[in-house]
Amino acid sequence: MMKPTPTKNKLPLRKGSFTTLAEALDYAAEGQTGFNFYNGAGKLSAVLPYKKTPKGSQIFGASFAGVGSAAWRTSCDGGGYPS
Repeated sequence: MMKPTPTKNKLPLRKGSFTTLAEALDYAAEGQTGFNFYNGAGKLSAVLPYKKTPKGSQIFGASFAGVGSAAWRTSCDGGGYPS
């Protein structure tokens, strides 16, 4: 049976101190949390711990840099979330 990643983390929360998305994902990879995906019925369908994403974060970050990252930064409220 699939288990979701924990919601509590041992890593201290760092707000906005990363220069790139890849750097933030690499930091998150040092912890225990991650992405949990649920289907329309509310059942857990996939789990992706951040610790499995460091190499992927470099690829994702590079591709994201060319696709609207400036728009993302200007749409954020300073806390890293779109406003």
